[in-house]
Amino acid sequence: MSGDEWTCNTLAALRSENLAPETLESCDDAILMRRFQNGDAASFGVIYTRHERALYRFLLHQTGNNAGLAEDLAHDVWVKVIKASERYVPSAQFRTFLFHIAHNRLIDHFRARGEQLESLDAEDEDGQSLLENMTDNNYCQPCDLIANRQVAQQLRECIQALPARQREVFLLKEESELSLVEVSELIGVSFETVKSRMRYALDKLRSCVGVEPSL
Repeated sequence: MSGDEWTCNTLAALRSENLAPETLESCDDAILMRRFQNGDAASFGVIYTRHERALYRFLLHQTGNNAGLAEDLAHDVWVKVIKASERYVPSAQFRTFLFHIAHNRLIDHFRARGEQLESLDAEDEDGQSLLENMTDNNYCQPCDLIANRQVAQQLRECIQALPARQREVFLLKEESELSLVEVSELIGVSFETVKSRMRYALDKLRSCVGVEPSL
């Protein structure tokens, strides 16, 4: 048992009742999921509040800014999360668990409509030449791109214009706050390919909104 989990459980025992909301909010996702698995619905409420906006934004961008569809898909994802909660193990980050379910729900949605997403396990057509001498420090954060509120709408349009593979990686990295390693594991492609897609996506977004890369 981790120190954080011990703290949360000890406080619960001292109170002889469920953790107070402010205490629950200090617990990490793994502890909250463990408590939810043991029947504490309030713990899941904290998890939902913590991640629902990021999940919605991810689905919104992936569905062409269709708010109604994004809301419906988000609802489906949370239902699936609840149903699959028994399979969650603390060794896996909850964000990875959540966005893996969202990723699969999107695939099912487009397949049911007779549409086919670009293959998520194929290599980039342009190869991986940009991987040389590339480090994570080369990546800009979304706030760097939207520091000026006037370009926010333009950025949303630029994200929609990205190739599906690059958009998927960009959104998983920035909206879900997953690491590139976690994105690689989630979508089942190599870490090198994920880095390449992220770099291409950022280059295209910078060009699209007229932002020069930081030196």
